Amino acid sequence: DESDTDDVHVDASHPGLAIVLVGNRPIVELTQDDAEAAGDVTLEAHAAGVAENIRSALKTERTRRDISKRVFSWSLIILSGLAAFLALRKARDFSVSARAWITDHPDRLPLLRVGSVEVMRPAAFQGLLRLGVSLLERAGQLAILYIWLVFVLSRFERTKDLGGKITSLILAPLGVLASRIALSLPLVAVSIVAAIVVFTVVRFVRLFFNSVDAGEPPLSWVPQDLAAATSGIRRIAIVIVAIVVV
Repeated sequence: DESDTDDVHVDASHPGLAIVLVGNRPIVELTQDDAEAAGDVTLEAHAAGVAENIRSALKTERTRRDISKRVFSWSLIILSGLAAFLALRKARDFSVSARAWITDHPDRLPLLRVGSVEVMRPAAFQGLLRLGVSLLERAGQLAILYIWLVFVLSRFERTKDLGGKITSLILAPLGVLASRIALSLPLVAVSIVAAIVVFTVVRFVRLFFNSVDAGEPPLSWVPQDLAAATSGIRRIAIVIVAIVVV
């Protein structure tokens, strides 16, 4: 568990004693009796041989540790890749099921009305919901792939920092955008309300002049054959005025 740069060396500063250390940690103390029992001529030669054995053992153990870590990391990558693949399929299946439910149950969808004015037709609302489900599917799939990529990069020392950089690169702009949205929230709310009002007025004008074009009710100030053109002109005028006000 220590740093790989810890060196193995012998401390022979004590008379008749040699201490083999790994970094600053003493591993074994040797005396002249140990040298003689091992058949070495001097204590220094015996200590050097023991230090070499320890150095070789550490190298072998660190190699085994690195291999086991690498195998474990690749096993986790494969397992997480399988989980990500299943999650992508689940997101796709959910999106398909949701779009099919929206298509097969139009009567269970809410009607967008402001009073008696229909803001959006059921068919258009269904299309909007299907588009929203598709966008959520793509966003979910991108999030799954991003999480898996960051996890893969974090499993290796050389790419661990890269995952953090990618996260910062993505989250930093989102944080700035969220703070700006929070600061401009009143303006956004007013803009949304104004857009809804303009859309409602334009739709009301279109429906009103469509009924005039159909002869119900007849108007003295708008001939029936000019109802469609008058409707278009008035709607364009409403939009232009709204843009100028904005």
